Amino acid sequence: MSERNHKQPAQMSLYRKLWQLLSSPRLALVLILVLVALCLIGALLVQAPSEITSNPESYSLWVQNIVKPKLGLWADIFSFLRLFDVFHSPWFIVTGSLLMINILFCTINRWNNISLMVRGGNIKLAREFFVKGTDNK
Repeated sequence: MSERNHKQPAQMSLYRKLWQLLSSPRLALVLILVLVALCLIGALLVQAPSEITSNPESYSLWVQNIVKPKLGLWADIFSFLRLFDVFHSPWFIVTGSLLMINILFCTINRWNNISLMVRGGNIKLAREFFVKGTDNK
């Protein structure tokens, strides 16, 4: 029974740290910057047509015949990193998914403040305000 009590705070601490990480605006900023970098790579590097990326054989031929003469050794490295199909790469998908999760956690974390702002909140006044407000003499 004492083992359960010792494990629970450590486990709670892990959940709390994970929650803090996933609801961090700094994480959102880093993820947005990574997405911007990946989009720049996608805009600056030639991207393989979708018909070619669906077939590994034709993709390999495309890299060897179209990209390798222009980029040389870098073509193999970029191909390995899936930068010629960056918008379907695991890098882009994982970063975008993490950003969506981060936005969800940030919204949940700040939900009370958001709903209070939307509803207008409650103004709490002392009882003396109402007594003095009705009798101005």
